[in-house]
Amino acid sequence: MITDEIKQGIQLAWDGDFPAAAVLFRKNRGRSARYALHYGEVHFLKTFLTGDSEDAEHAVNKIRYAEELCQKELDKFHDVINYPLSGDNSPDTSLILLLTDDEKRNYYFDRQLILGEALCFEAILQIYCLDQLVRGVYNLRRSWKIYEALQEWMQDKNHDTLDPDLLHIHLVGTGFFLFAFSVLPARITKLGSWVGFKSSRTLGIKHLTQASQVSLFRSPLANLLLLYNNIIVPRGLLKINPKFSESESILSSSLIQFPHSSFLHLLFSLFERKRSNPDSSILHLKIAIENFNFKNNSPDSTSDSIPPLFLIHETAFLHCMRLDWDNALECLSHLIHAKNYLRRHLAMLQLATCIAVRSTSIKRRRESGEDLSLLKLDSNGVKVNNGININNNPILKTPDTLLQKLIEESGDPTLTKLAKRYLTIGSDFAAYELLYLKRDLIKMTKPVMIQVLNDIEQIADKIKVSKALPPSAFNTNAPSNNSSFLSGNSGSSNSSGFSWSGMLKSAVNKTTALIPSSFSTPIQHQIYADRRACYLLLKGTCLKTLGADDDAISAFLEIIRTCEPKLAGKLTSKTDSNSNQGTEPVPDKMYLAYALYELGESYYKKKNWNGVFVNLERAEKVKGYVNEDALQLRLRIAGGQLKKKMEDEGKLKEEEEEEGEEEGEEEEGEEMGRRKGRPSGPEEEEEEDEEYWRKEDEELGRMEEKQEEKRKEEERKREEKKKEERRKEEERRKEEVRRIEREREEQRRKEEISKQQEKKKIEEDEEEDEEDEEEEGEETREETIEEEEEEEEEEEEEEEEKKDERRNRMDVSSLLQKVETEDRKEGVTKIAFSTVENESDSDSDDEKSLWADGEKSFESIVL
Repeated sequence: MITDEIKQGIQLAWDGDFPAAAVLFRKNRGRSARYALHYGEVHFLKTFLTGDSEDAEHAVNKIRYAEELCQKELDKFHDVINYPLSGDNSPDTSLILLLTDDEKRNYYFDRQLILGEALCFEAILQIYCLDQLVRGVYNLRRSWKIYEALQEWMQDKNHDTLDPDLLHIHLVGTGFFLFAFSVLPARITKLGSWVGFKSSRTLGIKHLTQASQVSLFRSPLANLLLLYNNIIVPRGLLKINPKFSESESILSSSLIQFPHSSFLHLLFSLFERKRSNPDSSILHLKIAIENFNFKNNSPDSTSDSIPPLFLIHETAFLHCMRLDWDNALECLSHLIHAKNYLRRHLAMLQLATCIAVRSTSIKRRRESGEDLSLLKLDSNGVKVNNGININNNPILKTPDTLLQKLIEESGDPTLTKLAKRYLTIGSDFAAYELLYLKRDLIKMTKPVMIQVLNDIEQIADKIKVSKALPPSAFNTNAPSNNSSFLSGNSGSSNSSGFSWSGMLKSAVNKTTALIPSSFSTPIQHQIYADRRACYLLLKGTCLKTLGADDDAISAFLEIIRTCEPKLAGKLTSKTDSNSNQGTEPVPDKMYLAYALYELGESYYKKKNWNGVFVNLERAEKVKGYVNEDALQLRLRIAGGQLKKKMEDEGKLKEEEEEEGEEEGEEEEGEEMGRRKGRPSGPEEEEEEDEEYWRKEDEELGRMEEKQEEKRKEEERKREEKKKEERRKEEERRKEEVRRIEREREEQRRKEEISKQQEKKKIEEDEEEDEEDEEEEGEETREETIEEEEEEEEEEEEEEEEKKDERRNRMDVSSLLQKVETEDRKEGVTKIAFSTVENESDSDSDDEKSLWADGEKSFESIVL
C-alpha cells in the first residue's frame, strides 16, 4: 500500500531531488512492485527535463521491470485465492492467506493500479520520446482498459473500505484519460477510437479538479494536468484570461509545497509567456535550470551530469520571442551538439533560421548607416564577445549547410519538409514563420510585434514580394531577361511609326520594378508565390494582434483567393499558351489552411458567427500540409466551442437581444439624423419656423444627454461588476492562501506536538531505565552483602570447629597426663604409653588416626 516512505519519495521527486528519491525507492524495488513503479517514475519525470533519449530508454526499462514484477504478484494472488490448499508454504503465500477480506480487496486494487500507471508511463515515453506510435497507443489502450475494468469492479464491490490514496490514484488516472484523449493529435485520436478509447474533456477536467482539491497521493499530478490544460492546450476561440487566475493560484500554492520543483518553474515560465511577459518567463527558466543542476549535477556526483536540455531549448524560444538572436544562437548551438537530445533536429532548424535572420538584420543595419561599433562585430557581422562566434564552427557558417544536414539526418517528415522548403524559397521569413507555428508570434509584447512587422515589411521589399505582381509576370513564354522583354527590337510597325513593341513597353513599364530579374521559370513563380503567402500570413497575424482587424482580413483573403480556387481544380486564368497573360502559381497548402483559421478568428472577434463557421469548416477540409496535427487540434477545439455557442439557447437569445438593440440604436440614429437635418432649398427654409427647430434641437440634446448618461451608467455597472469579480477572485485567492497557510500551520503544530510527545516518551524511557538500573544495583549490592555475610559465617564456623578441635586435643592431653600419673601409681603406665608410641610410629602422618588410637587406649585404660 501507500506507506509514508513512498509518499516521502514522491515528495522528493516533485521537489526536484531525483537522486534522493531514486535512492529511497531503489532499496526495495526488487521486493515490491510499487517501489519499482515509483523508481521508474522518478526517471520518467527526469526525462522530460533533460530531453535525453538514453534517459527515456532507461526509464522505459525500469517501468517494464515494475510491470513484470506486478504481474507476478497478481498471478501469485490469483493462485492463492483460487487454490488456497495447493501446498505452497512460501512467505508470500502465507502473507496473502493471513489478509482479511478488506485487505485482499485493497491488495488487488493496488496491484491493478500499479500495472495501469506503469503502462501509461511507458506509453507516454514511447509516443513522445521514442517515436513508437503504434506500440504506445497499444499500451495506452491496455492501461485504459485496466482503469475501465476497475471502475466496474468498484461498482460491484463495497469501495468504502478501499484505501483513500488508492481511490485518489484511480480518480486522477480516469480523469487523465478522459482529458488527454480529447487533446491528442487527430492521427492518434483516430487510431485510438478504433481500439475503444473514450474521451470527454469536460468530465476529465472535473475529475482532475476534484482530485486536486484534496491533499492526497496524486494531488501534484492532478495540478500538473490542470496547468497543462490551462496553459499549453490551445484555447481555440475562447479568451485566455478566465484561466489566468486559476493557473496562478495553482502555481502559487504548488510552489509553496515544492519550492525547488523545476517542473513548476517551467510551467510558471510558460504561464508568463502566455501572458506576453517574456522577461519574467526567462527568470523562471533560469531558476528551474539552477534548481535542476543543484539537485542533480552536484560536483560530488559520480554519475555523468546531463544538463536540462529541454529547459535550455525553452530558453532559446524565449530569446527568439524577444528577437535576441545572439543568445538564441548560443543556446541552440549547445543543443545541436548534444547527440542524444530528443529535439536536436528542431534545434538545428531553428539555428539555421536564426542565423539567416540575424545576418539579414546586421546587413540591413549596416546599409542604413547605423553605428554597430558597440556590438563588436567582425567583418562578417559576427558578434565576437558575449555571444557565439559562428566562424569558429564550420557547420554554423551558412543556414543552407545546417538545413542540408538536417535533411540527411532527421526522420521527422515535418522538419524535413520545412527544411526542404527553406532551401528552395530561402530562409528570409523562416525564423518568424517558426515563431508563428509555435504560436509565440502572437505572445510578443506590442513594441516587439511592431518591430517584427517592420522587419517583415523590409524583408518583403528586399525580395520584392511586398506588392502583388500582375498575371503577365507569370507568363512562361515570355523572354527570361526583362531587358530583352522590354527592348522593343522585335515586332512590326505601320507607316505612321506605331510599333507593337513600343505599346507593350509602355504598358508594362509601370510594373517593371515589381518583377524580379530572371523571373521566367515555374520554379521561380512557385518561390514567389510561397514567399508572398508567407509574408501575407505573418503580416496579417501581426495586424490582427495589434488590433487592425480589417487590414488583417484583407491579407488573409488575398491568400485564400490565390490558393483555394486552384487547389480545388478551378483555375481562374483562361488564357492559352500564346497569351501574355500567365497563370498565377499556387502557394503551399499550409498557408491556405492557416489563413482560413486566422480569418475565422478575425470574424469571431467581429461576432460574425456564420463567417467563423464557414472558414473553420473550409480549413478542416484542407489536408496534407506541414504542421497539420497542431492546426487540426485547434480546429477541433474551436469547432466544438463554436457549435456549443451556436446551440446554446441563452447565447442565441442574448445575440437576438443585441441585434434588437443595435437595430433600435440605428433607428434612433436615423431619427436623430433626420431631426438634425435642415431643409436645403430656399422654399423649405422660408416655411420652417425657427422656434420649432429650437425645440427640436433642445429635445435632440436631451436625447443625446440621456443616451450618454445611459452609456456611462452601463460602463459604470460593467466596471463595478469587473471590480466585484476581481475583488471576489482576490478574496478567493487570499482565502486559498490562508487555507494553505492554516493547513501548513496545523501540520507544523501537529509535528511539534508529535516531537514533544516523542521527546517526553524518550525522557520517560530514560527515567525508567535509570530506575531499573538503580533497582538492579540495589539488588546486586544486597546479594553481595549476603554473600559476604555467608562467607563470614562460614569462616566463623570453621574457626569454631578449629577451636573445638584444639580444645579436644587439649582435653585428651590432660587426660593422658592424668592416666599416666595413675598408671605409674598402679603399674600399668608403660603398657599404655608403649601402645601409644607404637601406633604413633606406624602412622605419624595421620594426626587424626593418632588421636583416635589414643582415645581407644584411653578407653581401654578407663575400662
